[in-house]
Amino acid sequence: MKIIRIVNDSKVCTFCYDPHPVVGYPCGEFVCVGLTEKKWWRRPERLIYPEGVWFACAVCSEMIATDRWDDLARRGFLELSRRVEIHPGLRTGIVENVKRKHIGFREHRRSGVIQY
Repeated sequence: MKIIRIVNDSKVCTFCYDPHPVVGYPCGEFVCVGLTEKKWWRRPERLIYPEGVWFACAVCSEMIATDRWDDLARRGFLELSRRVEIHPGLRTGIVENVKRKHIGFREHRRSGVIQY
């Protein structure tokens, strides 16, 4: 299984890619298994999300505050699909990857919110 360290060095919403985040959530490092999906194949990989700040726009931060995780996953997927072409057969797997990432975020989120 390949190991991938995720790098988030841009200040955009970590959840939907909106370029105007309003808050940041400190989060510890965590690892989850995701599926890397190319046109016609899937491969499980260990994804390492390093310690750092997870940014959120106004809409995503409201979803986080009200525990609307399924809505947040759908929003993230829809915004991603506007940026890149996603084969219809891979959509469910990508949404599941997003949900696993959000579970890791919830389990490793630290106290406090940074306002921007």
